[in-house]
Amino acid sequence: MTKNFNTYIESPAVDYLRNLCLREGVLRHYDRYVDLHCKTAQQRYNDLISKHPDLFSLFPLKDIASFLNITQTHLSRLRKNI
Repeated sequence: MTKNFNTYIESPAVDYLRNLCLREGVLRHYDRYVDLHCKTAQQRYNDLISKHPDLFSLFPLKDIASFLNITQTHLSRLRKNI
């Protein structure tokens, strides 16, 4: 069993898939970092709502505010302005 498992792990297809997943994860984290440091709270909010319009029915405001890296009060102001 161990020999078959090692052969599977060293397979070029598995290696390719592992690298693809790693690259996608790194790119996702990089995009999140850039968004948090280069976009305004309003831009982050607008992007989030455009991608996930039903978000407020799925998660509490405190979690959405935390994801946007803003306070709940600021999130309420942003929602009020739209």
